Amino acid sequence: MISRVSAEHPSLLDLSPRELERWLAEQSEDPYRASQILRWISLQTPIAAMSDLPQGLRSRLQDQFTEGYLASDQGIEGEGAVRFLFRLKDGEAVESVRIGEPADYTACLSTQVGCGLRCSFCASGKFGWTRNLTQGEILGQVFALRALTAAQSGLDGWPRHLVYMGMGEPFHNYSATLESVRYLIDPNGINFGARRITISTAGLVPEIYRFAEEDLQVGLAVSLHAPSSELRRSLMPIEEVYPLSRLLKACQTYIEKDRTPPDFRVCPSL
Repeated sequence: MISRVSAEHPSLLDLSPRELERWLAEQSEDPYRASQILRWISLQTPIAAMSDLPQGLRSRLQDQFTEGYLASDQGIEGEGAVRFLFRLKDGEAVESVRIGEPADYTACLSTQVGCGLRCSFCASGKFGWTRNLTQGEILGQVFALRALTAAQSGLDGWPRHLVYMGMGEPFHNYSATLESVRYLIDPNGINFGARRITISTAGLVPEIYRFAEEDLQVGLAVSLHAPSSELRRSLMPIEEVYPLSRLLKACQTYIEKDRTPPDFRVCPSL
């Protein structure tokens, strides 16, 4: 679904591959143009420089869409990771993290500006929740990290793994999070391996049940951070709403759906 955070033209990054194909059909363009455009988008190429598209098509794209690419400074390095701050078009900002060496790194993505869960160990929660990111703003982090890494290393820049563990609770932005995953794993687009993607949750029980029904081979990580409900409550206010007993039951149901068992995390995340 096309999303907007302003009254501007929608971002190309907020179009799903299917929506792009439908738009091209409305323009009487050949279907293969979608793959060409998706490749250019993944490389953060300006519409005007998408050289294998006819000039008329480029003009129509420019008339109806913005590119929506994100940009960052060189990043702050420390403890085996590089943190990048991305400024959004409404002036808000989110952080993404490149973990590991450029040839074999994990990209840690944000899904919200701020976070409303207020876990005691998380800096994002101290500022509260501002808004959800759009599909395009989530994808923009992936493509920007690829471009930054490629420029710095001379490699293609693609991450080995993607983890939705940055700012925000991914399941509080369920639709945009899942739309970005489907975009990335689409075989006619980026074709990123689903098993190389992990979504982390602080323990939103209804969304774990919902996620168990999705036809996706994407990993799930669950932030426990404590072996008992009492201790967890002191660290994570969500324990008051979804206590450990309900959370573990939801995880068991998830496993029974022939899913890979969740990765239970007991140490504070990045």
